[in-house]
Amino acid sequence: MPTATKILHVENSTWDVYNFRLPHIRKLQAQGYEVIVVSPIDDYFGYLNEQHFSRHIPLKYLRAQKKNPLYDLLFLWELIKIYRQERPSLVIHFTIKPNIYGSIAARLTGTPAISVFTGLGYAFLHSKGFFRFIPWLCKVAFYKLQKLILYNEEDLRVMVDKKIIPLKSCAILHGSGVNTNHYRPLLPKARGKAFTFLFIGRLLYDKGLAELVKAIRALQEMGKDVECWVVGDFTYTNPSAVSKQQLHEWVRQRYIRYFGATDDVRQFIRNVDVVVLPAFGGEGVPKVLLESMSMGKPILTTTTPGCKDTVVHGRNGLVVPPKDQGALKEAMLYYVELPGYELAKMGEASRELAILKFDDKIITAQYLEIIRSIIQKPDSMVKNRIKTLQPTL
Repeated sequence: MPTATKILHVENSTWDVYNFRLPHIRKLQAQGYEVIVVSPIDDYFGYLNEQHFSRHIPLKYLRAQKKNPLYDLLFLWELIKIYRQERPSLVIHFTIKPNIYGSIAARLTGTPAISVFTGLGYAFLHSKGFFRFIPWLCKVAFYKLQKLILYNEEDLRVMVDKKIIPLKSCAILHGSGVNTNHYRPLLPKARGKAFTFLFIGRLLYDKGLAELVKAIRALQEMGKDVECWVVGDFTYTNPSAVSKQQLHEWVRQRYIRYFGATDDVRQFIRNVDVVVLPAFGGEGVPKVLLESMSMGKPILTTTTPGCKDTVVHGRNGLVVPPKDQGALKEAMLYYVELPGYELAKMGEASRELAILKFDDKIITAQYLEIIRSIIQKPDSMVKNRIKTLQPTL
């Protein structure tokens, strides 16, 4: 018989665990569940130092950004073996490969499973080469899936319209939530007089970085005293990644100031006027926008699904069409010319919205409700676990 309260969290990195899942995991453990994280080992493996973690199972064969069928098959066998050995009451999958191969492994071993799509991402934005098979793979993987969690209604509509999964098997959460106590308004430190915009995220063209640079350049050519700070990691294996040469050129021409990656975005958010994310799509509900709102900053983003859910247009921020550099420039100009007290009011509205709608206590409670409903009423397939051959890894 399976352990009654064991839950596996399957991720493509411990970075994701550290940055997005800790509140949920802590709450699950407070409720008496044994939570085991299953992911490759990376620089954030130190999260295990925290006492609330029980175990971490390292993955050897997951290659998140590589399209290698052999490693994908080995990854599937690896998960099958883990699920048969651990016999959990529930497995929760995050990110594209764990969602696909983990859901298949769960079905083959008779393990109840949840898949969480934090955003449809590059795989659904582009239909070239291997990526055109992703919707089909998801349809195969999600057959008889207990629950698919999505972060906005547009992503849900895509999944249902493409007949990947029936509506009855879906649920919506408003992102992964934000700790509104940790991300609270902080007094800015001394900085220059320039009006400062901040972009935080992976350096991808799909995030609207090229349009943002063009808009900043246009404002500077108008004589406006503006800066754009950029904080984030390079993602060279992503086809949408900005090259080193392009980034260097933007910095050289002083269109942006690049600060690299950081473990604490608060030091940057506190010192800017507006946080901007002009993404094209696949965002779910962007964590960086929630953190910025919680710290009392006005937002500038696009009408892209998930992004627009963080903004009441004209109240706590502005939304513009994606890929529209002209509209983005006009919105940035509006902020630059806005009186300081009006800008402060928008920041206060951001903080209020973060507390009322996106606080991680609210999201975690909804998350727990979904988990309990599945553990307490498991699918009939679980009662007769399929005996799968255990491959040797």
